[in-house]
Amino acid sequence: MLPASGGAVVEFTVTEEGTFPFVTHQFNHATKGAKGLIEVTE
Repeated sequence: MLPASGGAVVEFTVTEEGTFPFVTHQFNHATKGAKGLIEVTE
């Protein structure tokens, strides 16, 4: 379990090209700019 104020590093492999959006676990922060995109190309 990761506490709300904690942090972590995650390593993963994406097997398809595309643009993948992400937000923090507190979705209301997305309206304040806490969001991003992972763009995967070949």
